[in-house]
Amino acid sequence: MSEYLTNTSELTSIANAIRTKGGTSSLLSYPDGFITAIGNIQTGGGASGLTVAQFIESGAGYDFQASNVYSLRGGAFAYCTAMRTINLPDCSVIGSSAFYRCTMLSDVSIPNCSIIYGNAFEKCFNLSVADFSNCSEIYSSAFMDCQNLVSINFPNCKSIYIYAFSNCKELTSIYFPECESIGTNAFANCIKLQSANFPKCISIGMSAFVSCTSLFDISFPVCKHVAPSGFAGCDNLISIYLPSCSQIGTYAFASCSKLASVSLPSCKTIENMGFGYCKGLTNLYLPSLKTIRASAFNNCSNLVSVDFPICEYINASAFNSCYNLTTVNIPLCIDISNYAFLNCSSLSIVSFPSCNAIGLNAFNKCFHLLSVYLMASSIVSLAGSNAFSSTPIAGYTGSTNGVFGSIYVPSSLYNTYIATSPWATFSSRFVSM
Repeated sequence: MSEYLTNTSELTSIANAIRTKGGTSSLLSYPDGFITAIGNIQTGGGASGLTVAQFIESGAGYDFQASNVYSLRGGAFAYCTAMRTINLPDCSVIGSSAFYRCTMLSDVSIPNCSIIYGNAFEKCFNLSVADFSNCSEIYSSAFMDCQNLVSINFPNCKSIYIYAFSNCKELTSIYFPECESIGTNAFANCIKLQSANFPKCISIGMSAFVSCTSLFDISFPVCKHVAPSGFAGCDNLISIYLPSCSQIGTYAFASCSKLASVSLPSCKTIENMGFGYCKGLTNLYLPSLKTIRASAFNNCSNLVSVDFPICEYINASAFNSCYNLTTVNIPLCIDISNYAFLNCSSLSIVSFPSCNAIGLNAFNKCFHLLSVYLMASSIVSLAGSNAFSSTPIAGYTGSTNGVFGSIYVPSSLYNTYIATSPWATFSSRFVSM
């Protein structure tokens, strides 16, 4: 049990008090880094030492307590590998690497801390609880590699910087009621994390939750943007509801293999591979979506239907290898890029009443494609005849029992289509409407 041994700001007096308590006159053997730590502590009285200090040695480690210490400078206790507990009731600022690699540190009491700087507790492998009720900012790598950290409490934190809790492999649940921004890799590889609740978070940084393989419940009601790879590789994520999000970044939910429900009522853009390899998706309705970037739904192999009522642009390979896709409702689409529906082998009918352009290999290997409706008031620009390679429209009937496909166009454009290259290649397939 810890106790106050002396009231002084002079290190020799502290050492003498410890010798008296221990009944010895021998020189003390200080743990690595202790002298440096004392010299780096800024106290309320402006002295170089402590006004009230406690230091107890034991075979298992030592405990440290001091009042009137208002801030810790960078590296103050770094590499103090025998430190077990720290109690600084008046400290408001924890400097960079202040407790870096304090591998025995298990109990921290710094209740008035408002800022934790970078690497402050990095690699404190024995730390299990982080309770900082007044902290407003957590800087980069502050708790990185705290592999036994199971509980965190930061009710007033507004900003979490890069790598702040990455590789904290025992965390299971996090709740930050005031946090507005999450930095890059902030919770990356927290492999036991199951739920994340951020009611005021506006922005989720790049790879913020990448490879959180146990994560299945997320709540971000006001988030406006998910940065690239934000939740990539979250294998157990089942559903997402981001009512305010307008943009899904590159690879944001890529390889979330169990993701089955997506609610993004405000989303306008899904970037490259945003939902690539999400094999659990079956039906999608995105009422505000305007642009689908390259490979956005690449290899969503169980996707059956998509309904994007105001979407205008389908970029390259957007639905590549969506083998089970049968229903596509994108009535305002004006541009279908290269390979957009490549390998959509179950697709049998498509209608694009507003389409102006179709790219190379756009419907290649759509083996069951029997009906294409192109009802725009002007002829659609076709990049090349390979847009319909290996489809019934191009003469492949191996999957349709010998039935050829048809292209339906306005009667006013019928003659133009059959006379215009490369559309003329399919002249026998056109049907006037």
